[in-house]
Amino acid sequence: MESQIDKDMRSLREEYIKELFHFKNKFAKETEGNKANAETKNMAYLKLVEMVKDYISKMVRLEKNKYMRERIFYQNEG
Repeated sequence: MESQIDKDMRSLREEYIKELFHFKNKFAKETEGNKANAETKNMAYLKLVEMVKDYISKMVRLEKNKYMRERIFYQNEG
């Protein structure tokens, strides 16, 4: 049985993957080729890191919420 938090986590993962694929083309253009200088590459990598950090924090928050609810549920049962 899937809880609402599990559904939220699944949809967040899907959103993350979609955003990565959407970002991939722009990232490749900014980091490859003759026109890509060091500053452009740095900015592209910083955008990528920021996006990954944002999704990690969202996923961790959902995981913590899920485990806290489970802990409370099983403490009340036992």
